[in-house]
Amino acid sequence: MFRNYLKAAIRKFKPVSIVILSSIIVGSSCKGTVKEISLDQLIANIEKETPDLMNEALIPGLSLAIIQDGKIAWNGSFGVKDVETGEPVESNTVFEAASLSKPVFAFAVLTLVDQELLDLDKPLVYYIDEDSLSKYYPKSTGADERYKTITARMVLTHSTGFPNWIGQGLLSFIFDPGERFSYSGEGFSFLAIVVENITGKKLNDFIKETVFNPLEMKNSSYVWLEKYENLFASSHNFLGEKTPRSKYTDAIAGASLYTTAEDYVKFLVALINSRGLKKDTYKELLTPQIDVPARYGNNKKVCNWGLGVGLHYTDQIETCWHWGDNGDFKSYFEMSVKSKNGVVFFANGENGHAITDKLVRITTGIPGSAIATDYFIYPVYNSFVIKLFKSYKEAGIQAFEDLTEFVNDTIIKKEQYLKYAFHDLGTYLLNKGQIEESTSVFKLSEKTFPEDTRTLVYLAGISFLTGKHDEGISTLKRALDIDANLESQINSLGYRLLNANKYEEAIMVFKFNVQSFPGSANCYDSLGEAYLTKGDKKNAEIHYRKALTIDPEFPSAISALKRLEQQ
Repeated sequence: MFRNYLKAAIRKFKPVSIVILSSIIVGSSCKGTVKEISLDQLIANIEKETPDLMNEALIPGLSLAIIQDGKIAWNGSFGVKDVETGEPVESNTVFEAASLSKPVFAFAVLTLVDQELLDLDKPLVYYIDEDSLSKYYPKSTGADERYKTITARMVLTHSTGFPNWIGQGLLSFIFDPGERFSYSGEGFSFLAIVVENITGKKLNDFIKETVFNPLEMKNSSYVWLEKYENLFASSHNFLGEKTPRSKYTDAIAGASLYTTAEDYVKFLVALINSRGLKKDTYKELLTPQIDVPARYGNNKKVCNWGLGVGLHYTDQIETCWHWGDNGDFKSYFEMSVKSKNGVVFFANGENGHAITDKLVRITTGIPGSAIATDYFIYPVYNSFVIKLFKSYKEAGIQAFEDLTEFVNDTIIKKEQYLKYAFHDLGTYLLNKGQIEESTSVFKLSEKTFPEDTRTLVYLAGISFLTGKHDEGISTLKRALDIDANLESQINSLGYRLLNANKYEEAIMVFKFNVQSFPGSANCYDSLGEAYLTKGDKKNAEIHYRKALTIDPEFPSAISALKRLEQQ
C-alpha cells in the first residue's frame, strides 16, 4: 500500500492553483496581499527570479523541487555543476545534502519504533553491550558515563548534551543529557551505531531498504557511489570558485547523504502525508518536543524541534523544516503542515543560504521562513557582506578596502556575519599565499572587531609565517587577555603551521599552548606530534608521556608511543 501510494505521488501533475504572496518582504513575517496564481505562472516567476538571485549571491548551481497539496508539482535546475567545465545542473545532478541527512535517518529510526525494536525513551546502551559499542565507537571507551543515559528521543531532539562534533576525543558533554536543545551531529552518529546493532545491517543498507528503495530514490546514498563521478555537482566557495571535495566512503547519519532534489522531494511527500509511519509515531514527529533558543545574543525561543525536524510556528503558518550546511554545499526544505505546500533545494556554493528565505517565499508563499529567525546569521543576497565578496571578486582587494570605509555601527549591528566575511576572505588569501593582502583584511577585521579573538589568532599566525615570532606570541597573549578559553583555536593554529612545514613555528605555538593550559593532555599530545613530525623522537616521546600523566587513556598519545616503540 505504501509503495502504491508513492508511485502515485511521483507522477506528473497538471497545473493547479495555489496561494502565494504578491508582495514579498525579505526577512519579515508580516502578512502580504494574497492572490491565486497558476502553477505555470509560479514556474515562470521562479525561472525569472532564481538566476538573478544566484548571480547576486555568487551561487553557481541549484536544483529545487516544489510540493503542492502534498504532491510533487515541479522540479527545476539552474546554473552549472562546475564553473570550470560549465556543465549545467540537471534533474539527476547529485549534491551533498549535508544535515538534510538527519530527517531521512530520523524517519528510518522511527520505523524501528513502529516495529517495537526501539523505545524512544529507553537508554541506548540497553540495545548494545559495552564491548560492541567500544569496538565500533571508540569515543565511548573511558568516556564520561553520562552517555549511558542518552535516549533516541534526546538524539532526535538535539538534547544529548554533546557538542555538535567531538572529533577524535572521547565523548564529552556541554550540559547534562535532556537538559536543553543544542544541535549535535555527534548524537546522530552515536544513535547510528545502536541502529546498526539492532538491525544487523550497515547504516546505508538499512536506510536503502527502509527509505530509498520504497520511495524509488535511485540516486541517493550515504556513501559515495561510482555513478556519482558523472552526476556530482562540484563545490564552490564564497566567491563562486571551485573547491576540492573528498568522498564519503563511510556513512555519517547526520551529514553524508548524497541525493538529488528529484529524489529528496519524494521523501518529503511521504513525510508530509504521514506515509510509512504509524499514526501516533507521525504525530510525535511533528509535535514540539523542545524549545529552540536564538543562537546568538539572547535565549528567547525562536522555534521548536520535533523528532528529527524543526518546527516553526507563527501567527500565519506552521511549518516543518531543516537546513543543511557542509560548507561549500547548502540545502534546505520547508513545508506548511496544513496546506502541504513546500520546497526543497540544493546549492553547490557556500553562499547558498543567502537566498533561502527569498526562495521559500517565491516558491511556497510561506511568510517568514525558519531560516529568517534569530537562530541563524547567514548573510542575505542583498547584504553588505555579499557586496564585499562581489567587490573583491570583481575588482580585487582595493575595492574591498574601499567598501569597508562605509562600515559603521549600524552595519556592524545589522550584518552579524561581517566578522566571518573578514575571516573567509582573509583565510582564502592566506591559503593562496597572498600574505600582504591577507594581512590587510585581518587588520581591517581587527579595527572593526577589536575583541574578536579569532582575528587575533590569524594575525598571530601571519606573524609566525613571516618570521616575526615575538609579535606572534604577543598577539596570542592579547587574544588570551580577551578570552582565556582559546586552547582549541591556538591548537588549530599550531596544526596550520605544521601542515605548512613550519615546524619550528608550530612547536613555538604548541609550547605556548602547553604553558597557557598546563592541565591539558591534548596540548602536550599536539606538541609531541609536532616534534615527531620534525623528526625529534626524543622530545616527541617526552611530551606524549606527559599527556598520559594527565590522561592515561588519551588515545592518540597511546597509539603514537606504540608506534615509537616499534621503530
